[in-house]
Amino acid sequence: MASIKNIQQVNHLSTEIDKTYGLVFLNYQGLKHGDIEDLRNEVEKIGCKVHISKNSLLAIALRQTKHQAVIDLVKKYIEPTATLYLGNEYIPALKSLKTFIKSHELPVVKGGILENRVLSGEDILRIAELPTKDILYAQLLGQLNVPVSSLARVLQANIHNLVYALSAISKSKGGE
Repeated sequence: MASIKNIQQVNHLSTEIDKTYGLVFLNYQGLKHGDIEDLRNEVEKIGCKVHISKNSLLAIALRQTKHQAVIDLVKKYIEPTATLYLGNEYIPALKSLKTFIKSHELPVVKGGILENRVLSGEDILRIAELPTKDILYAQLLGQLNVPVSSLARVLQANIHNLVYALSAISKSKGGE
């Protein structure tokens, strides 16, 4: 029989999972408590959360949510699991996680879900290398601006050529 504490934790996990844009499952074994708190504080600045829960309770909570595709993945986990709950701007959180992993050599990314797709740990770390939406928008606008600038220069060159031609005609006819 399930304890009241476990039922409450499953309900809490289900609620948190339903509010997220993605989940990243981490093996935090080997990290000190202070390191986990540092990671938690770092991602909270970006609007994300890190929770540690029992794998069995996490699997039950996932079964109650829209992320059922990952249940088999979570059931395979033997090591302790921390879950990174991602907000709608998840690239900065993944970048922060990758930086944390580089500096501490832990945690190990087991896998996760982004936009309803089950991803491996390697896939998640590759996504962390992508530029943020703001940078992509700036690059797109820069690329869109190039043809407009080129068109303006071409049109301006034709006007300059016309002015030079009229000036040359004026000089040849004895004008100033």
